[in-house]
Parts: sequence; structure tokens; C-alpha cells
Amino acid sequence: MKIKGSKLGSIIGSTLVAIFSLTAAFSGSIAWFNATRNSTVSADEFKITNNGLNAVSAVEFYPYSKTLSESNTGYYVFGDRKGRVDINGNTAEYIIEGGSGEFDMEQYKTNDPHQPVLMLLHLKSGTEKANIRAMTNSVYMASNGGSIKAYNEAQKNPLSSVIEFRIFDNTEISTVSSHYAITNSRYENSDQESFARFYSNGDYKEFSNDISLFNKSASGLTSIGIVIDYNSTSLEYIYSYYLGHTALNNANGLRFGWDWELSL
Repeated sequence: MKIKGSKLGSIIGSTLVAIFSLTAAFSGSIAWFNATRNSTVSADEFKITNNGLNAVSAVEFYPYSKTLSESNTGYYVFGDRKGRVDINGNTAEYIIEGGSGEFDMEQYKTNDPHQPVLMLLHLKSGTEKANIRAMTNSVYMASNGGSIKAYNEAQKNPLSSVIEFRIFDNTEISTVSSHYAITNSRYENSDQESFARFYSNGDYKEFSNDISLFNKSASGLTSIGIVIDYNSTSLEYIYSYYLGHTALNNANGLRFGWDWELSL
């Protein structure tokens, strides 16, 4: 992992622009085979911006381990750490270059939809409040002017259309077989936040470009876990919306580009 930082004093004038700029480095593929939606996601780069609260001291990345989860029944278990970035309060933004599997998500299938990645945010000692947001300047690909991009097109489909976030504090994250873990019941019953939102019947509702993941007291907490996972409702809706579209005929499926960033 390589990390590039820039000092606050040198880019104050462009901070707002930087917050909403695209980081098109997340690539994925989704294919339609026998009515099964398959997706794999990997990333080359991820951006974190500093909101000035200086609540977070470091961010670590842990991929989901299906093997460990199957051997520890009742838990979603995350594997070995794939990367870490230390947060300096004087640095306005971090461009985290991947390549070591920091952001990889295993293949999505309708009968195996959860392939989470854990981003563990370590809080500074004495932190009273944390404000964590996810932002994008994309639109939902199936509405509001959004469109589907074929596999061979230079522009990728926006990843923000098909992911969701689940938030856990350190009291909700266990340790199993020396790895971080979350119980199945806690994970599956947790609240989800996503850019794309739907009614309870699965109909599309709206798309928000700026969502709050955590904005409250962090007193007594040592860390906050942000889990990124596939949004099954969104994936099913997109495939139904574009049913018959030529872009779905390509055996390689669809490609998604990372188009959101984290502010903390």
C-alpha cells in the first residue's frame, strides 16, 4: 500500500472540490448467467478526506474470510489485515493506492450475497465525537439520467449504485480465532445505509450523494467499523430495469468504477 498526502495549508482553496471529486479506481464485473447475478470487485485507489475533527488515528482494511466464517459458525469473520493508513491531523486528504487486496470483494451471487470488507477506524484517545460521511457526485445508474455502460466502454458504471454500509462500534465487534468478527444475527439485523434507497417492496425511491454513516458521541469508544457490502436490492433492481439491454449480453458482464470517498 502506498499513501500520498497533502498539507492543509497548501490545498485549503480546493478542499471542497476535492471532497466531491471522483476517484475512478474501483473495478468490478457483473454477469448474467442463467438468471444469476455474479459480481467481483477490486480497487486500485481510495480517497479519504479530513473533516477537521481529528477523531481518527488510523484506518485498517480487513477482507471477509469465507473459510474462517464457515469454521466459526454464527460469525462473519474477517481475514488478515490487508492495509493500514495512519491519519495525520495536518493532512487534508489521503490517496490510498491498493494492489494488495485492501478493497477486494469476493463474487456476489443471489444465494451468497454478503461479501463484506471491514474498514476499522481507530479513534484517538479522548475522542468525544466522530462525524463520518460517504460522498459521491454520481447519479443512480438506473434513474435520474444514469445509464448502463457496456463492458467495453471506457467509462465504468458507478459502484455507489450497488453498495451498502453497516456501522459497528468496538463493543459490537468480537474476536474469533484471533480475527475480527461480527455475529450473524447482529450483522443481518443491523441498519444499512446506502446511496441508493428503496421502498420495502423493492421499488426504487431515491439516490443521495452525501450520506452520514456516523455522527454522534464516540465517548468511551476505541474504534468504529465500517463494513462495505453488496446492496442486493439494488443489484436485483438494476438487472430487472435493464433486462434485455445489450450491455448485459457481454460474457464479461458489467464493470464498476469506484466513485465515492470517505470523509472523517
